[in-house]
Amino acid sequence: MYKNIVDELESISEPDRVEGIKKYLKAIPGGYGNGDEFIGVRVPKLRNVSKKYFKTISLKDLSRLFSSKIHEHRLLGVFMLVSMFEKEKSD
Repeated sequence: MYKNIVDELESISEPDRVEGIKKYLKAIPGGYGNGDEFIGVRVPKLRNVSKKYFKTISLKDLSRLFSSKIHEHRLLGVFMLVSMFEKEKSD
C-alpha cells in the first residue's frame, strides 16, 4: 500500500510549487524547515488521499510515511493518524 500512496502523491504533485513552499516553510540553511524535501502536493489533495487510505493503511506503512525525508509524506501520515483517532473516538 505504501507504494500506491507514494505513487498517487507523485501523480498529484506540482513540482513548480516546490520553491515557493521551501521559502514559506523556511526550508533554507538555518531555517526551521532546513533539510526538508518537498514534492509540491497541496494540503486539500493530501487530505483527500488521507480519507482514501486511512482505514486500510498498516502501521508499518504509516511508520514509513513518518520516516520519509519528504514533507508531504510525513504530513499525510499526520492526517491519517488524526483520522484514525477521530474514527476510533466516534466508534
